[in-house]
Amino acid sequence: MSRVDIIYMPLLDEGVDVWKPVDAEHLHDNVYRILKQPHDQTIETWKFEPGDVVICEMVKASDSLILAATRKTGAASGLGDGLKVPSAGTPASSDESGDGK
Repeated sequence: MSRVDIIYMPLLDEGVDVWKPVDAEHLHDNVYRILKQPHDQTIETWKFEPGDVVICEMVKASDSLILAATRKTGAASGLGDGLKVPSAGTPASSDESGDGK
């Protein structure tokens, strides 16, 4: 397993922005998998579920910046949702001619 970090989970139906610290496995870059952990679904609703792979961004909360889960990646590997990783032998750019066209 990769390292475990604390990220902040947006809570729904709170009336104001509320962020809960949760454990998440760092996969790469700003991509994390939310780890299974105790939470009482009768008193708080998380925007994402344990097991979801999410993109995290720095978000202003009160007087500081926090690393917050902002959206799901759409792929269990964390490589989906527009994150393109070239395979071996594939150019990183679609412009193979080098002329910018």
